[in-house]
Amino acid sequence: MAADKIVFIGATIPLGAPDELVQNHLTSLGFTVEAHSQDEAQPVNLNGAVAVLIFESVSSALITSLYNDANIPVISTEAYILDDWRITPDTAFDVTAGQFVTIVDPANPIAGGLSGDVRISTADAAIGSCQNINVDFTAVAKATSVGWTSLATFEKGVNDMDGKALPARRAYIGYQAALVPTLTDDGWTLLENTVLWALGRLGTTDVEPIQKLSTTWGEMKAKN
Repeated sequence: MAADKIVFIGATIPLGAPDELVQNHLTSLGFTVEAHSQDEAQPVNLNGAVAVLIFESVSSALITSLYNDANIPVISTEAYILDDWRITPDTAFDVTAGQFVTIVDPANPIAGGLSGDVRISTADAAIGSCQNINVDFTAVAKATSVGWTSLATFEKGVNDMDGKALPARRAYIGYQAALVPTLTDDGWTLLENTVLWALGRLGTTDVEPIQKLSTTWGEMKAKN
């Protein structure tokens, strides 16, 4: 069986070094990653794809709202597209150098057992965040340095600022391209879990946290 396909939108083809790191990580989980440049006609063909990942290397002006109607999950690491998603007003964004995010919803499966201030980078690097999210959402983490949301999820059916229902899950994680080469294992875990959540493949359990079991989609793929 062919691996599930994620469409990756980056700035250039061939991909830049940070983009390629993300592509390789997703590939290691068992996905096929189909890379496209921001300069191609947008939106690209999504036939056979299970999700779209819009990476921060893109110029949001070239992508705007062109994936808003996608009926598959869309994950973005580019904060400046959230106003085009009609989730936040314009200019509600921040990029600040730092190493930490603060988990504000440790019970969320995306947190993967992490809590409090989590070091996601081995050195100060650019972390994106946003404020004034004007739709129903779940905040998982905030950029520790500014206290703005850096990891947020949006369920299918939530109304955007224009009252239009999201056709599938959406997620934002504020990983600037410059941050990716310095990600810690915990940083990669949050990105991985965000993708798996968007796909509905991040399970939960009713056992006590000390007994909690976890697995990843990549591990399940490897066993099949």
